Amino acid sequence: MSAKHSAPRRRPLRLPIRKVGLGSLAALQVVLVAVSLGARAGSTSAPSVKPPLKGLMDRHHFPASGYTSAIRNFVVSTTWAQLQPTQDGPVVHPNEIDRAIGQARAAGMHLKLRVRAGVDSPSWAKSLDGPAVTVYNPDSHRAMTIGRFWTGNYGAAYAQLQVKLAALYDDVPEVSETIVSRCQTVYSETYLRQGSDAKSMPNLIRAGLTLEADKRCHDEQMDAHMVWAHTRSGIAFSPYQAMQSDGRSKIDEDYTEAQMERCREVLGERCSLENNSIRSSGPRTAAAGDMFRKMQQMGGAISLQTATYSRIGDYRVALAWSQSIGAASVELPSGYTHWSASTLSSYASGLVGNG
Repeated sequence: MSAKHSAPRRRPLRLPIRKVGLGSLAALQVVLVAVSLGARAGSTSAPSVKPPLKGLMDRHHFPASGYTSAIRNFVVSTTWAQLQPTQDGPVVHPNEIDRAIGQARAAGMHLKLRVRAGVDSPSWAKSLDGPAVTVYNPDSHRAMTIGRFWTGNYGAAYAQLQVKLAALYDDVPEVSETIVSRCQTVYSETYLRQGSDAKSMPNLIRAGLTLEADKRCHDEQMDAHMVWAHTRSGIAFSPYQAMQSDGRSKIDEDYTEAQMERCREVLGERCSLENNSIRSSGPRTAAAGDMFRKMQQMGGAISLQTATYSRIGDYRVALAWSQSIGAASVELPSGYTHWSASTLSSYASGLVGNG
């Protein structure tokens, strides 16, 4: 599919990202707010926000054959490196988002954009403000590299990417949501810091990450998504793995709750509260249980993702629990074709009633 869509779109705003200090980054945030509010110029009412995603979603691509009646939406998963391989460059076309829009439009479906940063950032972004930092995948223990996501130059580059993506896709009706990923390390779960790994956190500290800088990154990544005037932005919340000076982490779930509240303050109804590890056994820790109770209390747009097929347990229990806390949509794992399409349809109907 070409880069041209039938819906009108705003002209991309080019923002320079080199030599950006923290003061310049603050000025950039003002520009982003102005861009977001610019869509409202000449109108006495706020721009309409697209409805939240509802029902079940394939979290990798278009739903499998025979399951499109049960799974009516899907995630387009791509990387910052694929979309913007050149520093200051445009978003490349055609890309996975363009192709997914064509599929969704033909099938009457809607999309969540998962543009991954962290280990999936372009090499030029990984080298901003210093060489790439090595972290370790908590599952495979494989060494991977990320950029200094907490610095001003990296933050400006991520903000510039959001301006360009919003200019292209905010007005496309099939694009219902995009995820927030600036502060990502390995997975698109920006409150995880590989707390169980003995090497990742010390590497981050040596590269200059502090607790204050990490928290500033969380605030700024929300602010960068203000340019999406009509499209919701989802954040995968987890009990925060707060870094300690000795290289270990400490769970700070109160901070996670404060961040959920800030997300709604900054983005309003465009903020989707999310988590990416749902399983039939329920919350894995007391802190996670507190976080989900807060999420349920806050209501509004809630979207969840199950654990992998081998870890979810009984999918029916996991989906019923998701519905019980108010989730309107759930991303399914690879392997869902082993489950009954008619059973999935019944759970999808329950989710649609939420939100």
